[in-house]
Amino acid sequence: MARRLVDVVVILGVAYLSFAMALAGWIAALRRGEGVTLLPARGGRKARFWEEIGLVAAVFSLLVFHRRARLEERVLAERFGEEWRAYAERTRFLVPFVY
Repeated sequence: MARRLVDVVVILGVAYLSFAMALAGWIAALRRGEGVTLLPARGGRKARFWEEIGLVAAVFSLLVFHRRARLEERVLAERFGEEWRAYAERTRFLVPFVY
């Protein structure tokens, strides 16, 4: 129950952070007198802003996903014991043939 609550809090936190960053960008653009659109302009400042937001969101999502996957592995190891450990030794963690 507590783990599910933590998952919900993390998801809500990511959603809130994404919304707050987008809102802050729109407010800053309005104060500078720029038009605000949902799609980035080609080659403009807004395009860079969205690229940076996307990069930050991607890195953060990967970190959260990796942490969640490690937690699930720990739970599986506790539940299935030696059978899980044997399986985990012969398979990759996330990306087949790589990692």
